[in-house]
Amino acid sequence: MHRRTLHLYCAFALVLLPALPATLPAHEGHRVFGIIESFENGMLQVKDRQGRVVQFAVDENSRLECPSTACEERPLIVGRRVVAFLTGDHRRALRLRLGPRPGPSPDRP
Repeated sequence: MHRRTLHLYCAFALVLLPALPATLPAHEGHRVFGIIESFENGMLQVKDRQGRVVQFAVDENSRLECPSTACEERPLIVGRRVVAFLTGDHRRALRLRLGPRPGPSPDRP
């Protein structure tokens, strides 16, 4: 009887374990991909891929990730690409992954 129950539990686990990663959330919160529209008084506005402007707070606990080894003096400038990882309530940035600084457009023939 015990051996049969053990086999039943093992079969049950083998069926359900592959389905678990699909049902568990990958991360808490929300990500915003876009371009910085403005940064004033600790509030960052980012225009996302759909053209919506998303606003959230950036504070001393928000971690900045720059493409070079060290962030420059003013990393949050208008026109720079950013991926923002927000808190669950979408009000504050936990982490900002910044793209390269925007430069002048090259002349194209």
